[in-house]
Formats: sequence, C-alpha cells, structure tokens
Amino acid sequence: MRTALPARRAKTIRGSRGFAARLALAFGCLLLSACAKRQQNSTLPGASFALPSSESSKGPALNLTLTTAQRQVLDVAQLRGRPLLLLLFATFDGASQVSLRALREFLQEHPEVQAVGVAVQPNARLLIDAWRAALDPPFTVTYDAEHQIEEGRSSLGKLEAIPTWVMLDAGGHEVGRHIGIVNRRILNRLHARLLNVR
Repeated sequence: MRTALPARRAKTIRGSRGFAARLALAFGCLLLSACAKRQQNSTLPGASFALPSSESSKGPALNLTLTTAQRQVLDVAQLRGRPLLLLLFATFDGASQVSLRALREFLQEHPEVQAVGVAVQPNARLLIDAWRAALDPPFTVTYDAEHQIEEGRSSLGKLEAIPTWVMLDAGGHEVGRHIGIVNRRILNRLHARLLNVR
C-alpha cells in the first residue's frame, strides 16, 4: 500500500524535478549551439592537441599586418630580432583562456620571447577590448583587419583549429606549431625548436 505524500512535499519534489529538466534542456541547447557554431565556420573547427613534428622549411619570413585593440597598426616584420610566439585565438575560445597561466609563467622564464595574440573571428574589432579587459593577457592583443588569416590567405596557411600557437624565430620563420590547450611542457617544446633549427 502506497502512502500519499503531504501536498507541500509532493509539490517540492515536482518543482525540483521540473528544475532539473529545465537545467538539462538548457545544457543540451548550449552543446548544440556550440556544435552548430563550429560547423558554420569551417576555418575554426574544434581544437585538437597534436604537436606537429616536421622541421621548419625556412621558407619566406612571415609578413603580416595586424591591428591592436587600440587601433594601431602592428607589422609583424618590425618584431624581428627576437623570437615571437603568436597565439591565434577567438574570444569565445576557452582553450586559450585556460592556457594563459602557463603562458604567463613561460614568458617570465623566457623574457627574450615576444608574444602577440591575434583574434581570428568575425567582428573581432568589436570584441577584443572587452576580452582584453576581462582577462588581462600577457601579450599584445590584435586582430587581422583584412581577414587574411581567417580566410587562409596569409603565409600561415589555412588554420586547422583555434587556438593555434605558432613559434617564429628571430628572423620571422615558423619553427613550431601547436593546436589546442598548452601547458609549460608544450611551451618549452616549442621553445626548444628555436634551438633545434639554428
């Protein structure tokens, strides 16, 4: 024989079940929207975690003109003379945000390395100010006003995923690349490529 629950308790249980169902529905919608966003932009697929092992071809040095959050022009060629770490990210990209702590520690340990972040996404100009103010990243925040990177027309080639980390030597040549979240070990491996190609 089943015992009937008091009306107040039964109402509470039904309410909690309804809340759980609404929470599950909202979470499902969030996942679907994230997948849809990735499918809509084929140049910005989900991040992978492979570290390419191919050696630098020592081809032409990277030529790229960027615009800072302060709307100033930054020519990557002017940064030659010291190694440069490029972070190609998006403001909705959680993987690069997770990596900022390791990046700060790496740059403190290797002050000879410069770092520049490039927002690769539509409407980057409208979004990078708020992103920079919220996260205070340890690098200059820029975007590609001509959309060369996003469209695969720059000498970086077509991006496989966001975020992508590209290490350039002092002459502006790419020596290593990593896709996805980084930690100190991965950043040190990228740094070691500077020594391996000299």
